[in-house]
Amino acid sequence: MNMVELMLGISLLTIVLSGLTHAVPILQKNIYEGRTLREEIAQVEQVLQIITRSIHQSGFENIIKSQSQSTRSQKVPLLGIQVFQQATLTTDKVGKISSPQSYLAGRRQTDAMLIQHETYGHFDCVGRKITDKRVHQGLSRIGFFVQFKGNKSNAVGTLMCQSLTNKGQAQNDAILTGVEDFLIYLEDDVVIIELTMQSTRQYQTSIALQNQISM
Repeated sequence: MNMVELMLGISLLTIVLSGLTHAVPILQKNIYEGRTLREEIAQVEQVLQIITRSIHQSGFENIIKSQSQSTRSQKVPLLGIQVFQQATLTTDKVGKISSPQSYLAGRRQTDAMLIQHETYGHFDCVGRKITDKRVHQGLSRIGFFVQFKGNKSNAVGTLMCQSLTNKGQAQNDAILTGVEDFLIYLEDDVVIIELTMQSTRQYQTSIALQNQISM
């Protein structure tokens, strides 16, 4: 190998190494973004399954109770699912809805949803069994809302699930972080959930209600 061939080989090797130097960070970034996306999708899918299960435990119920052996009366249908636009569930009193927090001024407030139904031995959003003690006015309760922490510029939203303790008091559990927006639409017999994450990706699902009649 003469000097010209040696210099040519060194030049080619330099070009190859230079290309690899630029390609490796890009490849690492793509791998990281791909893994982050898969993790986000898996987490969102799990949360949407939790919300779907919670809704299917209730739906709209017509509660029919016997007043005597010969007569039956039908109560006004109980709306098992309530959607609160631009509101937050609070913990000081069961059933209370608060107004948007002051630190959210200037940005769109998320929605909240409250699901109430008779106790059928179901489970709450984190797998705890719903017992007869975990009720308020005879009804079990599962709520979903977003809690923001931080200042206006970098507030981080966490989707919370609210259930009841054995003393009938509200308790909140975090089930999804990085939430930017949580919108709920109640249309006929369908609940539409729209989640926007801080990654700017949006997820939407439609959940059909189930009619249940208790005799």
